[in-house]
Amino acid sequence: PVVMLLSVIVTLSAAAVPLCLVPGLPVTIRFLINSVSGLMLLINERFAEIELLSPDVVSPPLFLISAYYGVLFLLCSESCRIARIRKDIRLVMPQIAAIATTVLITCALSVSPFDKADVIMVDVGQGDCMHFRFGNHTDVLIDGGGSEDYNIGEKTLKPYLLKNGAGKVDLAMATHLHTDHYKGLQELAEEKMVRRMVTTGKTGDVITFSNMRTGLHGTNEPDGTNEPDGTNEPDRIEIIWPDVRDPDTDDENKNSLIFKVYINGITVLITGDLGEEGEHDLVERYRGTGVLDCDVLKVCHHGSKYSSSAEFLEAVSPKVALIGVGKNNMYGHPSDEALDRLEAAGAKVFRTDLDGAIGVRRKGNDLVVCKVK
Repeated sequence: PVVMLLSVIVTLSAAAVPLCLVPGLPVTIRFLINSVSGLMLLINERFAEIELLSPDVVSPPLFLISAYYGVLFLLCSESCRIARIRKDIRLVMPQIAAIATTVLITCALSVSPFDKADVIMVDVGQGDCMHFRFGNHTDVLIDGGGSEDYNIGEKTLKPYLLKNGAGKVDLAMATHLHTDHYKGLQELAEEKMVRRMVTTGKTGDVITFSNMRTGLHGTNEPDGTNEPDGTNEPDRIEIIWPDVRDPDTDDENKNSLIFKVYINGITVLITGDLGEEGEHDLVERYRGTGVLDCDVLKVCHHGSKYSSSAEFLEAVSPKVALIGVGKNNMYGHPSDEALDRLEAAGAKVFRTDLDGAIGVRRKGNDLVVCKVK
């Protein structure tokens, strides 16, 4: 129906150009065209509400799009018709060569360092969102940002995921239920792009690929035998805090779930909005075990001056520190004090307000970091 109406509108619009010179007609013509246009848009909106007629589609590689349109135009061309009649493919060899060259160039230009990134901090403004791409096309989000006046799930996370080959998120986890961590995940779930959501847990809970869609299972207490670089560790997600949720506080930050992620030889510590007091408790809980050692630290509380204490950073000893923060945010995050402590700890600091999305992967014994605005 939309295509049919579009053809009518184009015809009427072309006819309206000379008719507009006739006194008294422009208003009538404008009303007619606007009415048909409105009907077309209304029909389009109603059809878009039918899920089967408007499915979410993962973006195909750019070179495939280039090849598709190249072949389509070739098949519709007069040269191709003549070649079919004469049964001589040599007549279209120059066009085929041009299409192949275009596809190769497009393929080379569309290669991105993010294609190989295992860990990505997504730029969601003032908030946290970590995307982990495990083997077998398993996608996990920990936190998803969120805003009271902008739908991060629909307008940021959904396009990002579809553009990067993820039609569904296998697992979405929230450190805590503050807007800038959880609301984006909730909105993404409303778009039917989340297979499973986790918002609660306790120390010792582990998620592996075998129980990704069935549930958490407990493990023994950490014994400190994990290698700091995670190269000998199977891919998994561990909850290492809190032991018991504090029922006497309404402060979500104090009850933030703390995750340690093992992915393709990289260890990542996700710290939510933990403050200095929580950092101290965490250090005391794991003192002498090495459990807090990590390659990549998701910096506590967006780099607040009340987090990233020297004691905590000494226990964590990160190589790379990632800060999810909005440009010119009202909180003054990240603070100069936190940045100075991170620098003193020897961590390379990256932040979404300056660097945009940030990707990390392991190459040999080194971590490779890429960023894009």
